[in-house]
Amino acid sequence: EEVNLAEKEIPVAAETLIINGPKSAFAENELYKIDQFIMGGGNAMFFVDSYNEQISGYQQPTYTPVHTGLEKLLSKYGIEVGSEYVLDETCFVRVDQQYGKLNFYHVPRIQKDCLDQKNPVAKNLGDVFFLESFELDSSKAKENKDVKVSVLAKTSPRAWTVPVTEGFMLHPLYFSVPSEEEKLSSRELCVLAEGN
Repeated sequence: EEVNLAEKEIPVAAETLIINGPKSAFAENELYKIDQFIMGGGNAMFFVDSYNEQISGYQQPTYTPVHTGLEKLLSKYGIEVGSEYVLDETCFVRVDQQYGKLNFYHVPRIQKDCLDQKNPVAKNLGDVFFLESFELDSSKAKENKDVKVSVLAKTSPRAWTVPVTEGFMLHPLYFSVPSEEEKLSSRELCVLAEGN
């Protein structure tokens, strides 16, 4: 059931609230309703992007920062959403007639060893692609003894992030794996936080 938070309350019988890819800011009272729902024991799933990619015809895409206010709410719960795209050496690959093998680093391929095999959400998954993702930092949530944090999906150990700069475009010909090993590490992409 769709809920317009500007006009309605979250139904009392609702068990889970799904916020799927918002592109505009939530009003303070809408964020308050979400927070109260979670504080009252409700479940919430957030699918959030730090940038909105807009493609118009054959023109170069534009990337607009997305500020919804959810960043502040998630931060309160100890989850920080990064503002740089995650790229991974283990990624979607396509063979092109003109260019040969193309590595779509911005589409990390999350294999079984990078999925939480103990959690029912991820244990039966074996190969998942995360298109245009942003890194999550759950370190503050992990410090809270009343919260259990599970990293449901993370990249391979050979992932890195790239900032959005002028002329930026997510295209396989524009990126290569950094030669500096210290730039490569596993990145959290999907996190579950449970508890008080």
